[in-house]
Amino acid sequence: MSPVFLASYVTLWILVVFLSFLVLVLYRQLGEMYLGTKEGRTRDGIRLGSRAPDIGAAGLEGEPVRLPLPGPTLLAFVTPECGPCRALMPDLVRFASERRALSVVAIGGPEDARNREFATEFRTPFSLLTQMNYWISAKYRVRSTPFAFYLDDSGIVRAKGIVNRLAQLEQLLDRGEKLTPPRSVPHDAPQEVAP
Repeated sequence: MSPVFLASYVTLWILVVFLSFLVLVLYRQLGEMYLGTKEGRTRDGIRLGSRAPDIGAAGLEGEPVRLPLPGPTLLAFVTPECGPCRALMPDLVRFASERRALSVVAIGGPEDARNREFATEFRTPFSLLTQMNYWISAKYRVRSTPFAFYLDDSGIVRAKGIVNRLAQLEQLLDRGEKLTPPRSVPHDAPQEVAP
């Protein structure tokens, strides 16, 4: 085998590996772009405007989680074996810490021990639930992770979609808050007067 042939053979294999990697990156990016559109957001998950099904599960520390929670809620479907979920976790922890009025609940995978390691690794300040046989994902019709729902204080789904980074979490929150009807103020409640 001549050195020129061997060098061209190795170069071609390097090119094939690089192009395969590039195709996967572009495929993921196109998926994110599609799921960022209105059509993409409405494809997965339960319907916007519907009442979120109760989870009725316990967190890793045994704390019961029942919906609706007081105030708005972000339900984030993340699993320990999902690369994009692992990349999102630092942003999700920061997002939850900065928005104290928002309840954040993460729904993990089916293995309690893996979820516990995942929560410990990222020091989650919110509940992380284990879902046996992905029953919560099935109930919410979530097919890919990381996926999130914004629920208003009545438990109505106001926004949903793929969330791979902090900017997408903020967009989801903005969409949800815009679609949440304003609370009615009782007539006998004190009104704030602008100076």
